[in-house]
Amino acid sequence: MAGAEQQSAALLGLLVGRYDGESIRGLFHGEGAATFRGAHEFKGQFAQGLLHGRGSCRWPDGVTYQGDFRSNVLLGDGTYAWPDGSTYEGQVSGGLRHGFGTFTCGQTSVVYRGQWHRGTRHGKGTLYYRQELSSWYDGDLVENEREGWGLRCYPSGSVYEGQWRAGVRHGGGTMRWPRLGQQYSGSWENGVQQGYGTHTWYLRQSPGSRHPRTNKYSGQFVQGLRHGHGTFYYAGGAVYQGGWRLNKKHGQGTFVSQNGRIFEAEFVDDRMVACGTPGEGGIQQGTGSALLGPEMSLSIPTLLGQFAEGRREVELQQVELAVLRHVAEIRSIYSFYSSLGHRDDTVLLSRVQLWRLLKDCHIHLRGLSLTQVNRLCSDEHAHAPFTTMLLSQVMNCLVTLAYHIYHTGAESSGHKLATCFTMLMKSDIIPNAKNVQGSLFGDPERAVISMSYASRCWAIYEDICRTTSHNTMTMRQFIWMLKDINLLDGELTVVQVLDVLSVDNPAVYSCTCSNLDMEMSFLEFFEALLCCAELKGQQKADRVTDSVCDLQGVETEAPAEQSSPHLSTGNGSSKSLEVKKSRAFLHSSAPPFHLRPNKTDLDSVALTMSAVHIFSSLQPQKYEELRSPSAIDIQETDFSRSVLLAEPSTGEHWSRSIHRFLHQTFFTAYERGRELRQEAGADTVLQTAGPNQQWKKEAVAQRRTSDEHDSTALITSTSPGSHNGSKLGKKEQQ
Repeated sequence: MAGAEQQSAALLGLLVGRYDGESIRGLFHGEGAATFRGAHEFKGQFAQGLLHGRGSCRWPDGVTYQGDFRSNVLLGDGTYAWPDGSTYEGQVSGGLRHGFGTFTCGQTSVVYRGQWHRGTRHGKGTLYYRQELSSWYDGDLVENEREGWGLRCYPSGSVYEGQWRAGVRHGGGTMRWPRLGQQYSGSWENGVQQGYGTHTWYLRQSPGSRHPRTNKYSGQFVQGLRHGHGTFYYAGGAVYQGGWRLNKKHGQGTFVSQNGRIFEAEFVDDRMVACGTPGEGGIQQGTGSALLGPEMSLSIPTLLGQFAEGRREVELQQVELAVLRHVAEIRSIYSFYSSLGHRDDTVLLSRVQLWRLLKDCHIHLRGLSLTQVNRLCSDEHAHAPFTTMLLSQVMNCLVTLAYHIYHTGAESSGHKLATCFTMLMKSDIIPNAKNVQGSLFGDPERAVISMSYASRCWAIYEDICRTTSHNTMTMRQFIWMLKDINLLDGELTVVQVLDVLSVDNPAVYSCTCSNLDMEMSFLEFFEALLCCAELKGQQKADRVTDSVCDLQGVETEAPAEQSSPHLSTGNGSSKSLEVKKSRAFLHSSAPPFHLRPNKTDLDSVALTMSAVHIFSSLQPQKYEELRSPSAIDIQETDFSRSVLLAEPSTGEHWSRSIHRFLHQTFFTAYERGRELRQEAGADTVLQTAGPNQQWKKEAVAQRRTSDEHDSTALITSTSPGSHNGSKLGKKEQQ
């Protein structure tokens, strides 16, 4: 392109080979066309034998120019066109692009619109690097390079505004990264942050807040890294001012915590190694309460006892520093879980809410059951679900759990407790907290209703635990309890109960193995009862729906299985048999118009629940609701009238199902069995039942024959609750 401009400047030396056009006194004058030696062509205006005025010129290499000529010189406004598709339109001087013009590259689609100087981009101008105008530069240029002040927009959406030198960011400027939520304003050198500047990280805005939350660093940078002296302002309100090395706090510094406490310390690789608080006579060494304050001070003498006496103070100090780094997340999680199951803003966290937090974070899959957690964090109320816990008690529990889970992987660490706690927070707590699972707290409205039954269920749980050596119950005893009070039937089978128990912990029961001797916390006990209640309501709703269709003489297509993909009902044959028996009874008896249903049938029809997915509260996104009739108005004398179906909402279905199972069935059956056990003393039982071994065998045999599924074999071994269950079965049989 520059070669064509140089050739155009040499038109004065060309010899005309041929001319066709106007002339005066032997000179080319007016409109004409000339062919020069060397295959140069011109067509346009001549004056006194010179190219002068508007015209077009074509060079042998295919470059063309159309525009103004002055005395054989390209001068004025014109348009260049190159064989590769590139064009220039603008001012020309001496055959060179000079002044203001627009150049479009035919190969790269780059467009420049601005000032030119002797064939180069020079002065103010705008460069567009893409046709869609998503990448551009607007500012100063010197000899084709970005230099001076300019605004650069990158394809990613990032924008830099500031000084340039030799085509790179150099001097003062501001860079914004919208996708990353970051901004830097300060000094640049050769394209990177160098010198003093401020880097800001914009965080997600808090609900109800008008102001964005930000982390901000103001200080020295070296090669794009925080290095030297600087101040870091945390979004939570904490501030650090001191030395930095390669983006990490390093050297002497002052840390002001979120609650206003001040610490002057020595930092190494982003960790505080020597800490104190300002006082008379210089820096005084801080203690645990000085670091975290009385609200969150740690009390872990048992853990510290596993270290040499000279290491205990350092371990305590380092783990409290680790807690301090996560204090904002811990407070937020504590506040979130303390509100579960309440409509008001509850301040303190209960133990059952802590258990839910631990299960949501999969702590029970790390080799520690909830009952083992209770023993590790033991006190006189270790198993009581409704006792409240201060934030410091929760912190003690988390630090203790972190050590027992991760201590083998932190052997090489210099500060084992701090390393274990950091691993627990980063691997388990922060990624999983607030993702509430389980049938108790999974749905906020249902949680409030369910908690109204919690106290009575806790009393039953305590009553069962009193008979055990560890003051807890096992999964096996839970199934025996349902068996003893006659709740296992066609609507609720052993296999279904096993599936309920194994949802959160597959180690309890699978197709290859089972472990029914695992201890069961109250949270697991209560959630299992809620799942059983839903399962009972679902089966009853399905059965009554089929019966209603038969009463109306309507043949309906069987609905798809509504059980969870993780929970097999295990009673498909029983359910089918039940429906067949119901239909056979209705069609083989006298005409249905003369049937008089008994009160029990009408009650079961009127109170039927919708077939809500059994684990919908565990996985809210997988609700599969099966619409079913909820109330049937059957006339005593004329069954040919239309059946009235009044369908309550899903919430009403669920609440009725829970109430009927817990209040009308479970509580009543358990209290009746408890009264029978109290009335039947040992002597009375022996007199009425015969020899001890004989009635035991009869009771066990009756249990086995009453259950249609082979899965009962999993719980037939002797258990602490089996003896009482046998007595109850014999008593009821008599």
